Amino acid sequence: MTAPNHSDSQDGNLDKVLEIINRLARKSASGDYIYRGEPKWYDKVSSSLYRKLTEQFQVLGIIDVSEIPVEDIQAWILHESEKFTASNPELKSPEILAQLQHYGGETNLIDFTTDYLTALFFACDGEINKDGRVIFLSKSGDMSQHITRSNHPANRVMAQKSIFVRPPKGYIEPDDTIPIPHKLKQPILDYLRICHGISTESIYNDFHGFIRVQALHQLAYARLYAGITCYKNGDWGEAIEYYNKALDLNPRMTLAFHNRGLAHFANNSFGFAINDFSSALNLDPNNPVVYYNRGLAYYINNDLELAIDNFNKALELDPGDIFAYYIRGDAYSEKGEYDLAIQDYSMALDLNPDDAGAYYYRGVAWLFLSEWEYAESDLVNAINMGADIKSDFNEEYGSIAEFEQQYDVELPGDIKAMLA
Repeated sequence: MTAPNHSDSQDGNLDKVLEIINRLARKSASGDYIYRGEPKWYDKVSSSLYRKLTEQFQVLGIIDVSEIPVEDIQAWILHESEKFTASNPELKSPEILAQLQHYGGETNLIDFTTDYLTALFFACDGEINKDGRVIFLSKSGDMSQHITRSNHPANRVMAQKSIFVRPPKGYIEPDDTIPIPHKLKQPILDYLRICHGISTESIYNDFHGFIRVQALHQLAYARLYAGITCYKNGDWGEAIEYYNKALDLNPRMTLAFHNRGLAHFANNSFGFAINDFSSALNLDPNNPVVYYNRGLAYYINNDLELAIDNFNKALELDPGDIFAYYIRGDAYSEKGEYDLAIQDYSMALDLNPDDAGAYYYRGVAWLFLSEWEYAESDLVNAINMGADIKSDFNEEYGSIAEFEQQYDVELPGDIKAMLA
């Protein structure tokens, strides 16, 4: 499989991300709207209380749920909640509802925001394989009298620039909707984090926000480790399925992207592996292991320049990575840059003087430079350490005659004897 050009892919994604943001910006320029982001297209834009009541009515066999008395039930909930607010008798019903919403209670409030970028975050945060949407609601439309703010907002409410709609029927009809393709969710989240500081940590900036998504994190990690178990057992396809499920729940799980890349790599799907390693690096750009693995995928896919670039970055972050020196040396050797290959094999040997393979490959690199004395010394060291250099050489280059003819070189007799 040919690996996609990740640079071109990033540029194309950025163009599409900016196109969506520009469309949101133009639509919001009048200041006439409030916004809501949803990670998938629900049947109705509704409150959590309406959705819960719909489920319960259907369980009871009530098929027609078009006229659920949601506000009557909300009034009863408010009445009951007064028993738990004795310490703050001045608390009014709008504030009670806002706090219930904040703590994860089911209310007839629908969360909106005055910031379309925050709405865009919510449209992308979750349901990674489903299209999301940003919903526009007019400030002066039919729902205008049902729009309310919290007078004493919590930190998270302020961070999200929250505003609430309390619809009489439990749901609203949007004034406009902009779809968000699922393939752009992660690029949009990356853009919002890097360019606007909008991220999970800034949006859910308190413990209540974390608790609200804690169950999702637990499920995501359970699926992650199920994938790791399958990978260890050699079940690459099943591992990929578990990593998919983990990323559905938490699309910012760096380890799931990296491990899914390893499973694709093991399955010889190097293009998919490169994409996943790139996604992991977008989330954690200072991880040398991921750079090494992406470099290895590029190398096996015969994209030597990109392989070397990734090994360079891996070694910049971790100068003690012997494998990065080793494989970068192989890449330089395949490019015919034997001096650089020899430098890398030498670095590998500095880190591990007992590496027979590094001696063998450095010895072969010396052959291309006609440095017979150095070549013989390295090949002898490789043999003394137990390397079967005859088999290695024949497997890679064929016979001595074929090697000499292809590379226009005549090997000395003693070296021929070692390799023949």
